[in-house]
Amino acid sequence: MTPPTYGDLIRVDTANGAAPEVLQRVPLGSGISSGGVDEATLQDLLFRYPQALPIATIDPAYAPAVPICRELALPAGYADALYVNRLGRLTLDEFKLWRNPQARREVIGQILDYAKDLASWGYEDLQRQVSLALGQSGNALYDLVRQQSPDLNEAEFVDNVTRHLRRGEFLLLIIGDGIQEGAANIVDFVQRYSGLHFNLAMVEAALYRDAANCLIVQPRVLARTEIVQRFVVDGSQVVDAAVADVEERQDTLSEQEEQNLRFWTAVLEGFSFSDPTVDVPNPIKHPTSQ
Repeated sequence: MTPPTYGDLIRVDTANGAAPEVLQRVPLGSGISSGGVDEATLQDLLFRYPQALPIATIDPAYAPAVPICRELALPAGYADALYVNRLGRLTLDEFKLWRNPQARREVIGQILDYAKDLASWGYEDLQRQVSLALGQSGNALYDLVRQQSPDLNEAEFVDNVTRHLRRGEFLLLIIGDGIQEGAANIVDFVQRYSGLHFNLAMVEAALYRDAANCLIVQPRVLARTEIVQRFVVDGSQVVDAAVADVEERQDTLSEQEEQNLRFWTAVLEGFSFSDPTVDVPNPIKHPTSQ
């Protein structure tokens, strides 16, 4: 088991001079009645307070994010949460526990399928699904962003969203607890072998409770993809220019590559996309290195 990425939180009462308090870590995935916090509660909290998400740390181009809707219906399923900023940049959140390989396979497949679905949509498609999720008519997507940016030009906003949809430019956040093991390997592997121009980040939502029973939420970035330039070929297939220039690897694997190969062989066992035309990457052909 990988050691925690961060140390304990310490609450210091400077006003009253009380002894410092080391806050108790709260488990994610159990109900409040049992002393924990479930996924639905965390999802609702971070949807109502998107400023708590480390979006600006991951990629400032997607901040500040405006919460649009939850349970956005896509062909591959329902995305947990959708955000957009005044520049028309879209953020998708998926909230999951990551404590076994099966959960890892599922959440990776889900969010990549959602991104692929979004990239096939135009603005009208997105607006229709947002309106259905919210139960509102009209241009609800634009209206929600305009509430925070009254000077927002509707035509420019629609054009920006349309362009980012067409290019597959999204920020994908996987938010949960217990996802430290192999997180860096995962984002590196996805970046190398995905076909869309998105940024992916693993965010750990660390939860703590103090003696007064107040809950403290500390979202923090565990791993993220590097921003790379991708381009469209023949109007349909998206190719990563950086990956296209990578030379063939040597037949002999290093110790680190062998460890990564074992990791990905376990993760990708039984893995599949909802779209049968998308092949599952071969970890033997493309061993990932850190």
